[in-house]
Amino acid sequence: MMQCLKKSLLLCIMLCAVLYNRAQLPSLIGDDTDQDDYLQNTILKPGEDPQDKIRSQIFIKTTISKKACFVGEPVLVVYQLYTALYCQPKVVKQPSFNGCSVVEMTTDEPEYLDKENGKMYRVLLIRKVQLTPLQEGELLIPPAVINNEVGFTSTENPYRMQNYSAAVSSRSDSIHVKPLPADKPADYSGIAGDKFTIAAKVDSTTVPKGENDLLQITIAGEGNIEAIGLPVIRWPKGIEHFESNDSQHVNKMNFPVRGNKTFAIPFIGTQQGAKIIPEVKFTFFNTTSQQFETISTQPITINVVNALPAKRFDEHIITNDVSNKKYLWFVPGIALVVISVWLISNKRKEIREQGTGEQSTTKQGGTRSQVESVQETRIQGAGVQDASVRDASLQDIRKQETDTQATAGQDSGVPEKPDFKLLLQVLSETEDNYLFFTNAKTLLTAVLQHTLAATEQEEKSVLLLLENKDAKLAEEAKHIYAACNQYLYSPVIDDNARASLIEQLDTVISQLETT
Repeated sequence: MMQCLKKSLLLCIMLCAVLYNRAQLPSLIGDDTDQDDYLQNTILKPGEDPQDKIRSQIFIKTTISKKACFVGEPVLVVYQLYTALYCQPKVVKQPSFNGCSVVEMTTDEPEYLDKENGKMYRVLLIRKVQLTPLQEGELLIPPAVINNEVGFTSTENPYRMQNYSAAVSSRSDSIHVKPLPADKPADYSGIAGDKFTIAAKVDSTTVPKGENDLLQITIAGEGNIEAIGLPVIRWPKGIEHFESNDSQHVNKMNFPVRGNKTFAIPFIGTQQGAKIIPEVKFTFFNTTSQQFETISTQPITINVVNALPAKRFDEHIITNDVSNKKYLWFVPGIALVVISVWLISNKRKEIREQGTGEQSTTKQGGTRSQVESVQETRIQGAGVQDASVRDASLQDIRKQETDTQATAGQDSGVPEKPDFKLLLQVLSETEDNYLFFTNAKTLLTAVLQHTLAATEQEEKSVLLLLENKDAKLAEEAKHIYAACNQYLYSPVIDDNARASLIEQLDTVISQLETT
């Protein structure tokens, strides 16, 4: 009876040992013979060294799609672990590559069984990358190192399992990178591959003078998509462009990587008439024909027309709801008018102090008419299109000018400057993205006008004045203008773009107020 119990207990212990051993790496599909081979390999025979046995049953295989390629030509490199033991593998050293760009391939490759030199192995993917050599010569393919933990029993003690570990390494290899042919064109993009296409389009072929439009250039193909740069664009006279942004869509499941990259370039028309954006060219090295190829877009004609009249926009304001929230967007525009009044009042004060004499009633009336004309023009330009709101704004400004004139003879008669921090707060509450970035530029221009005592409204003009005074601050303001112009027609706006812009504006306003 006791002997039967002992035998049953031993069988349970052996079964637990086998189950534990299998749990180290779940078995794949395969017949019982393959699994029996794995079980036999987990038994150490007398005199066998466990680490030597691990290294004899496990190795790393490196597969390279090409042993020779051209500069810029993609190559696929795959690292795989071959094991004839149940083990727990752990990568302790990933290969690092120099002299090339690296794209990590996406894969859902399952484990599988493969026979190598007549022996069955379990195959696990370690790493799969697309390498694009950037220079000629030998491109080193460094080794990968993996530590493997394996549980062994012994013939002396078959019921006790002990874990051992040993590291295995792949062999170093290299790829011979050949130089490109000597007839390389001057406009070569640095991209090599099989097939590429290029296309260009604009949001609108008819654009009012000074209004934003967007040119989009899309390049698609197979290879190093991420490295594609913006091609040269020969902009016609009368078109002003701004900083571009790009987006890409890449499929990393297959080699070579395939996808497209799109460049979006905002621009405006500064002169009326038909403007032609010439063909945009893209030159690449065709790895199949081993020749340089140039593809190009079709020319695009832009018709720049006269700026739209203000009444065009009045149609969109047909409502009795005149809440503060609805008209938050024109507050920065009013700031420009207030600044103009401030500058005119200062000028009048200087004239009085210089003792130029009393002006005739006719001249005063003429001056007042001119000021009112300037104010009305600026209010329309600032975007206050509703008649009732425009009249109310003009009355408020005229009243401010009257109050200013009444105190102009006093030493402290300079009107109080606009509260730019308050206007910045109002701007941050603007929900519509187009209005937000448009008014951000308007507010920045207003701040610069006030600080520099200038009446220029063009971005380049006020930036030039600021550059003569503070080059560093001018560069920060330039970045704000560029960001606004970029996001005005950007298809995708980062979640932090608005907050970042408000922060930049706040910094610039604070710096300008201390100058």
